[in-house]
Amino acid sequence: PARGWWLAADSPLQFYAVALDLAAAYARESPEEHESAIPVTQDGSCNGLQHYAALGRDARGGRHVNLVPGDRPGDVYTGVLDVVRRKVEEDAAGGDEERAAMAAQLHGRLTRKVIKQTVMTTVYGVTFVGARDQIERRLRELPELKAEIADPRRYTQLAAYCARLTLDSLGEVFEPAMVSMDWLAKSADAIGREALAPVEWTTPLGLPVVQPYHKAVHKPIRTILQ
Repeated sequence: PARGWWLAADSPLQFYAVALDLAAAYARESPEEHESAIPVTQDGSCNGLQHYAALGRDARGGRHVNLVPGDRPGDVYTGVLDVVRRKVEEDAAGGDEERAAMAAQLHGRLTRKVIKQTVMTTVYGVTFVGARDQIERRLRELPELKAEIADPRRYTQLAAYCARLTLDSLGEVFEPAMVSMDWLAKSADAIGREALAPVEWTTPLGLPVVQPYHKAVHKPIRTILQ
């Protein structure tokens, strides 16, 4: 291979370490006897949505985040992307002219990576503007769009359209989770306004949990020096 070929991997150093480990294994007369020291990492499937799916006993959403047994591992990002792509196809087929034009430009070009960050951060309170900005950064990476977009403002228009579809699609796939999140947000708001206190509770193990989020209020005071 060409020099530095491993630098093209998503995680070059990790890839290089595995390549060296495999080379060492195949250099042995019996590769299966090679003792590897490569760490194997494990991660949750969008942990925030896992918690909400569990709270709402959401079987459909639970399948997407691997809380429910299935024939194959679930992938929440692909699940949401499938719904987004369906909506894009419907918009491209007719309806509002501007919406149809944006749908036609994105049709067949949306990838899992485009919507992944927005899906991941929705349960942590990402706003529409935040979702739009996340998706815009990913759209700017698509070579197909780079070749045909001259006005940078077009990326923002496409991102806003895609962000709305993504948030709506997430609500379809994880409806009980979104209902739970909305209820918790409204409850926290009511506690803050009525009790003038942060949200807090004690776990069954006796650990106190406090969410001391305060909104800063600025009040100008005019003095004779002004």
